[in-house]
Amino acid sequence: MKDLSRPPSKTERVAAVVLSAVTTLIFCAVAAYVLTAEPVSFSAVIIFSGLFLTSATMFFRAAFTARRSLSGEETLGLAWVLLIGGIIGALLAMLAGPGTNRLLLLGSSLSCVAYGLAGVRLRSQ
Repeated sequence: MKDLSRPPSKTERVAAVVLSAVTTLIFCAVAAYVLTAEPVSFSAVIIFSGLFLTSATMFFRAAFTARRSLSGEETLGLAWVLLIGGIIGALLAMLAGPGTNRLLLLGSSLSCVAYGLAGVRLRSQ
């Protein structure tokens, strides 16, 4: 979380633009495919549409806004989003299918919880 308090370098900014553009296109294609597939899974449509909107927002911020670090409020907000998302993901991991799916979801969720706790703890001091 301390890396978010410094402005990104030019290399980091270029990498952010390229990666967010690629993920935006991928999530848009997946959301469109899931929406047109039979039978339509509305939960998958909502998830991939949310991921598309998030990556599109990240692309816009990386490509078209001034190079700056996150403010203290923005960092705290990001930490809370990661913490809550990680907790929800860990709870969903209990409902996931057997084996690998459960472990993949649990691993990424616990990472989000760890980053969220670190950010909340850092900003609350």
